Amino acid sequence: MLTIGTLNLMAQTAVLDYELLKSRNPWLTADNASALTTYGDTNVVKGTAYIEHTKGETGLYSNSSQANTLGAGAESFFRLSKKVVGYGSISYLNRTENDVTGTAFLITDDVRPFDILLNTAGSTSLERINIHGGLGWKAWKGLSLGAAVDYTTASYAKRKDLRYVSSYMNLAANVGASYDFGCYSLGAAFLYRRNTEDLSFKTYGTTDVVYTSLIDYANGMGISETFNGDGFTNTDEQPLFSDYKGVSAQFYVQPCKRLSFFVEGTYLRRKGYYGKESQFSLLFSEHQSNIYGINGRLSYNTKKTLHWLSLRMNVENLTAWQTIYTENTVDGVRSYHYYDPLKIANKVRSYGDISYSLYITPLATSSCDAHTTLYAWVIKAGTMFDKRKQTAYLFPDQTTVNHTRWTPYLDVTRNFLLRDTSLITAQLGFEGASGRNANDPVMCIFPDNRFGVKVKVGYDFPLKKVKGLRPNISVSYFSRHNSILGTIGVMYF
Repeated sequence: MLTIGTLNLMAQTAVLDYELLKSRNPWLTADNASALTTYGDTNVVKGTAYIEHTKGETGLYSNSSQANTLGAGAESFFRLSKKVVGYGSISYLNRTENDVTGTAFLITDDVRPFDILLNTAGSTSLERINIHGGLGWKAWKGLSLGAAVDYTTASYAKRKDLRYVSSYMNLAANVGASYDFGCYSLGAAFLYRRNTEDLSFKTYGTTDVVYTSLIDYANGMGISETFNGDGFTNTDEQPLFSDYKGVSAQFYVQPCKRLSFFVEGTYLRRKGYYGKESQFSLLFSEHQSNIYGINGRLSYNTKKTLHWLSLRMNVENLTAWQTIYTENTVDGVRSYHYYDPLKIANKVRSYGDISYSLYITPLATSSCDAHTTLYAWVIKAGTMFDKRKQTAYLFPDQTTVNHTRWTPYLDVTRNFLLRDTSLITAQLGFEGASGRNANDPVMCIFPDNRFGVKVKVGYDFPLKKVKGLRPNISVSYFSRHNSILGTIGVMYF
């Protein structure tokens, strides 16, 4: 497999930029675990713990006054043998939010077939654990094989009526192969993913208060449901289930020493439902979608600089239907007979990131001087984008609304390497949010247009008695979310 430069796998460096180590090889961002064999750097382990306080803001169908987050994680690239390379990570997050209104679902990048919106403010808590592992094996000459699994489990709960509990699980896996033909490389993988989010609603004790939820098909159009322990807001757990199957393909070419190009395309077919799929239990809705993705990078490297022009984009086109059924009760046993479902929504979402990265002035290299591990200046500029076209159907009416958000950003990082190899990092960044936000009668799709400044200071230092072990600490502030983040960690290589 092609790599940038000839790397000495056993080389140790006095200091390195872990984010550079992860991102310098575009194959490592691919949905193909066989690409792990292209990893040519030293074995490395990084651990991090952090605490963050954020003033809440109106977001995607959600709102809160403030949030507090605790988290920790560890990740590692490691070479088990000359032909086998592995990657593993584990992370934990605990977040509490105050005065939360809006969606009952966990916020993810997935397009939801419908939403359950609540307007009673209350405190929420979230616990999430993620485990990821992958192995790449160089099986024969230029042929590499690999497999990876990513597993996430989470529990999300609101503690004020109408209260709810959400249990979330996401499993993603890929099995792939790649081949190095010398001047170019090709890869392909089979992708599988499934996730489920079980929701249950209840009230505390007995009360005469009537709680109403909006079952939002799209754009604030849907049906209002009064809580009585049945329906979409059920006292029994109701799963929102999705199953994904697809493929990915990769192409890499390096026409000359300084220039290289990488591109990956993905396709996934999604099918799912909300409720319990049985004639003796109620299935409320069904959905399916097609998902397309592209991940590309054009790289130009010199002795003193790195230039990367990158694009990541995903497009999902989802259609949702509400089930039509009759209910029958015989000898106390309830059963359901289903008819052709009714289309309730079509949602198209395009989102991603266009960016340019510039690394200037090498500060440290591997012991064999094969490649740079730290640069004095790191400049990243680009924009994130999120475009949604949503159509809701509520016979005899339908509405189509477009929402667009551009989030341009600029980050400038300066690294100061001291004589004892201690490292001081200073970062200044700017981020804005602008675009057309359609009038939503319930909740705005995106936050208000807002500009923010990011400031970060970090310190990384060696331990003289333990070679290769480097503790680090950093503090950052982001004015757009009024958030303060403190991080401590350690890296061993």
